[in-house]
Amino acid sequence: MQLNSITRNSSFMAMMLAVVIIIVAFVRYSISPFEVEIADSPYGDGAMARAAAAVMLAITALLTGRLASMSGAFKQMCTLSIPLYAVMACGVALSPDILAASVAGLMTLLGLLLMLRNLVVAGQKNAPFFGSLFFGVAALIYPPCIILGVVSVVSVLLLALSLRQAVISLAGWLLPLLMTSYVMWYMGSDFSTLAENFVDALSAPRIRIESVPYGAIALVVVMAVVMVVGAMAHVPQASSLVRMRRAISLLVVTMALLLATALLPGCGTALLPVVAVPASVLLAYSLYRIPNTLSIALYWLILVVAIIHIFLE
Repeated sequence: MQLNSITRNSSFMAMMLAVVIIIVAFVRYSISPFEVEIADSPYGDGAMARAAAAVMLAITALLTGRLASMSGAFKQMCTLSIPLYAVMACGVALSPDILAASVAGLMTLLGLLLMLRNLVVAGQKNAPFFGSLFFGVAALIYPPCIILGVVSVVSVLLLALSLRQAVISLAGWLLPLLMTSYVMWYMGSDFSTLAENFVDALSAPRIRIESVPYGAIALVVVMAVVMVVGAMAHVPQASSLVRMRRAISLLVVTMALLLATALLPGCGTALLPVVAVPASVLLAYSLYRIPNTLSIALYWLILVVAIIHIFLE
């Protein structure tokens, strides 16, 4: 079997695999949730909210394929990021607040899509504005996404935006936050209430976790090793394209900032669907850079570990 047959030539099969992973993960969560999943809150979303979250995750998984293509990192169509997103967002663990987490993940993806559009069409004004706007909305839905404001700032340098675009991008990120603060002030609260709510949400202590599933640890370790191996792999001449370097750099910075946010007390499993957005594309790119035979083995290793983790723990 060639890597092409499972990563590039069949968007339908990639999407079906992602849907199966999402459904199985939600069924497993309903029957037997892990301790790490209920540490954030003993009360999870209802059945309708979980169904809506599953749809959101499927849409986000599909759009990661578009994000991978827009990055310019792949010579041909590569849909590997679609099932990898499902593995990262659902295969490791599910949050009891999965609806908010899934919507925040979708907002993050839309923001990155629009940011990368600046590499395709120079001088865009709508792209940086609405990209940062989605980052701001993601923060309102899930407070740890406030770190995406730093991504908006860093994108000015990485994507070589003009001063006008930089101002537009900052305005887009601040708009939903300032509007929400104004509405809260108009309703009788202090204007700083939203900022105080962010601080409280990020510093809220979590329930102490006695044990983490071995399968989840193994899955994270395998994916981390693949990224490291991919980063060390030989880079062909074509990969020196400026567009690709800037896009990958933006995804790396986004993933690094989100992982750093995970160290805050108020962050839990709800961060997974968000960090999986840049991580799934970077993992697909790592597999793309590795020799074909090894890529196949590592890809199936990820899937096998995910299946063992979901079904046998």
